[in-house]
Amino acid sequence: MANSQPHLIVFANEKGGTGKSTTAVHTAIALTALGHRVSMIDLDPRQRTVTRYLENRAETARRRGIELVAPSFTVLKGDSIDALESEAAAVSQDADFLIVDTPGRDDLFARHMAARANTLVTPMNDSFVDFDLIGQVDAESFKVKRLSFYSELIF
Repeated sequence: MANSQPHLIVFANEKGGTGKSTTAVHTAIALTALGHRVSMIDLDPRQRTVTRYLENRAETARRRGIELVAPSFTVLKGDSIDALESEAAAVSQDADFLIVDTPGRDDLFARHMAARANTLVTPMNDSFVDFDLIGQVDAESFKVKRLSFYSELIF
């Protein structure tokens, strides 16, 4: 599946705790196990969930003497869209897939990557708190009364 441009999969949701990082990591590992070349960018340099998970996984595999497939990965180091684009180009140079994990907040870099995504995944829990991020839902009829800012961004 080697292309000049990898298939960009972005995991985004402005709410934290929805499973973005977990789903992103498992998607990357599954695609890697299937033989695809996968790169990841962790857009949350403060929390570094994807980065810490992959580092801990590699260290555990090393200690136990086992080999595990893993995507290449980096954490966002720059502070501009141009820097993000440069990092994305560098990490995904030979990749079939570029998977981006975004922070659980409104973020300029997350918006940029969501707008560029070939596939946008928005994990959410089954609660009105989570549904409210997508749109204001009537608790009685379950109808969407109006779209949220995030929905307007992605549609």
